This record gives sequence, structure tokens and C-alpha cells, in this order.
Amino acid sequence: MSRRFFTPSMGVACLALAVALSGTAYAVTRLPVNSVGTKQVINRSLQQVDFKRGTLLRGPAGPRGLQGPKGATGPQGAPGSIGTVFNRSKSAAISPTAGVRTTVNTGCANGTRTFYGGFSADVPVYVLSSYSYSGVDWVVTVQSTGVAGTVWVYSTCMTG
Repeated sequence: MSRRFFTPSMGVACLALAVALSGTAYAVTRLPVNSVGTKQVINRSLQQVDFKRGTLLRGPAGPRGLQGPKGATGPQGAPGSIGTVFNRSKSAAISPTAGVRTTVNTGCANGTRTFYGGFSADVPVYVLSSYSYSGVDWVVTVQSTGVAGTVWVYSTCMTG
């Protein structure tokens, strides 16, 4: 099977490219400076991005409009229960060697879900991650700055 490098569609594309480039070249080399003015520009066709910074001046702000009428009250939602909320926490030692990573995972009991979590440390650390894993555990990974200490990780769990 032979491959043709020049097809009719390639010829049309090359011709279109040549016409487009020649029009741009004409505009750059033949049109005099500041020859495009008000008569050549269609009203509302130029936007702020078409002007050099500082060219367009901002006018004074207009008066504030009147407040609209109050909307209709929406339907009452179904009553719900927040369930039982409790906290879990776990701590781990931070290495005195700089660059050592420590990962702590606090988990909620079966049938409960983590909806919030976090950590605190008694020495400066680099926080690499702090996130909920599959809605059950809160996982925190810190990196030591070279000072021994402790990191505490907590999660707030909820039933229902």
C-alpha cells in the first residue's frame, strides 16, 4: 500500500494557510500606523482585554439599587437525628532525626463514620497529609524537622 503525502485536502489547507498569512503580512507591512479608527470598528466589538492597561478609566460607581421583594418560604424539611457524636485520638512519637516520617491513623468504631479530624504536635513538623480514609479513619503523616516530640491525631465520629 503506497502512502500519499499530498492529498487534495492537504492542498486546500495549505492554500488557506497561505491566504491567512498573506493577509496578516499585508496588514503589518502596508497599513499605516493608527489607520484603524472609529469608522472601521463595529460598535461593542472591542472588549477591555483589547486595550492597553490604564487606557480605560473607570467611572464613578452608580447608586445602589432597591432591594427586591422577599421570596416565598420554602417547605419544612423532615425532622432528623444527629446521632451519637464521640471523639477518638491516638498519639505517636516524632523522631529526633530530621526527615523521618510518622503516620498516625485514628479509626472510628464499626457502624460509625468520621466526619472531621485533625492533629496537633508539640514541636514543629512538616505536614505531608491529613485526610479521611474511606470515611472511617483519619490519617495524618508528618515529617520530623529534627526535634523529638509527640503528634496527637483525633477524629470525630458519628453514628446514624
